[in-house]
Amino acid sequence: MTTGGKNAADFGICFFAGVLMQQSHKETHFVIISNDTDLDHVVNLLKSQGRSAERMGNKKEEKETTQAVKTTAEATKNKTEAIVSISPIKMYCMHLITCSKHRPTKKDTLLNSIKSKFQDSPGAAAEAFRLLVTQGAVTVSANKVSYNDNKIKELANQA
Repeated sequence: MTTGGKNAADFGICFFAGVLMQQSHKETHFVIISNDTDLDHVVNLLKSQGRSAERMGNKKEEKETTQAVKTTAEATKNKTEAIVSISPIKMYCMHLITCSKHRPTKKDTLLNSIKSKFQDSPGAAAEAFRLLVTQGAVTVSANKVSYNDNKIKELANQA
């Protein structure tokens, strides 16, 4: 923010959420990374506009996520606050990296996992699965799933 003040960063995040909502594909999932529960209002506004959105608190695994994505707001006053616009495939690949030891081994389980991740946006779930397969991150053979870790990392790091 060019000038500080009470809730300045919160207003900046709200502003950028609106801008990104207008510029991003309808299936884009929004994540606001902040411990400030007041930002749940932004999440609810995005959802009321038919978008997929969530607020995540500042945990260890989320610090890795914030390093992997381009943020549109800077951290202020010991709080990590950011809003990020992430494509469905990038978001799920980031999830696969985080949960590399507990990945679904069957197609149905993978589909349920993806649907759970994008419960507010069924179209994003279908698109994420389709792209995982067509991009070569996941191979399904006889209902068994195998993962291409190099491709998953590549897709997770795309801007």
